[in-house]
Amino acid sequence: MSKEKNPLCSMEELQIKLKERMLPMAEYLEIDSFLLKNNIHQEPIQEFQEKFQLHPKSVFLNFVRQYDLNQWEFFNIWFGRGNYLEELIEINTGWDCWWGEGERPSEWLMIAQTDPYTFLLHRQTDKIYAITSDDKDTEWQAIAPNFEQWIRGIGTYYIEKRDIEEIICLVQAENKKYWRELNT
Repeated sequence: MSKEKNPLCSMEELQIKLKERMLPMAEYLEIDSFLLKNNIHQEPIQEFQEKFQLHPKSVFLNFVRQYDLNQWEFFNIWFGRGNYLEELIEINTGWDCWWGEGERPSEWLMIAQTDPYTFLLHRQTDKIYAITSDDKDTEWQAIAPNFEQWIRGIGTYYIEKRDIEEIICLVQAENKKYWRELNT
């Protein structure tokens, strides 16, 4: 009998396990703030979608519709420090260009960051990329086929302490280096 791989934690499992993990620190943290359901109106999300011409069925957009990413940090990856959608508009159109000089490459959106990585969403494929300032754009490879797979992969790795090679396989990562560096 072949050994089946355990799937990644679902988003619901991550919510429960994150709360359990943070319970001992409840007096110092707002443990109810982990993966809260989003209660904002859909208009700002619709405006964001139209501004960056994202596909309506984008996994990233569905995640943003479901979960509150304002002031959200997930295992040292910063998503929002205020209004997440406003921040995304600013970092993808503002003067501090993550892409360097010239026009922003239209197929890419920066969606999060940590040291040393900038996380990008490819608009047409929905794939997630982790790049550093040393990477050439011809070397970029996806770390996950979509946003939710990436979040579930990170959460499963850190919460369940799974083998990183199993996570790489489960998230279908092309860029294995990023995931292996989580293990160091």
